[in-house]
Amino acid sequence: MSLTTHEKKQAKLYVLTVLKDGEYKELSPIEMEAFIEDYPEIAQFWRDQEALSTLSLPKEDLILYDCWDQVAKRIIN
Repeated sequence: MSLTTHEKKQAKLYVLTVLKDGEYKELSPIEMEAFIEDYPEIAQFWRDQEALSTLSLPKEDLILYDCWDQVAKRIIN
């Protein structure tokens, strides 16, 4: 199945990617079906929006970092 240019340019909120050959690539429809079959407990969150409400979220006062090196610098210092 080949996507048209218009379909490729459609805005997406979330995309599941995997690291292939040194770069992140979007899963193909076949790979996505295999993922859903192999990991149904994860796939439930985009299949059933109500499942998201069962997740426990981290405390709001936690510091979140963009990169691992920021965390490493904080630990070292």
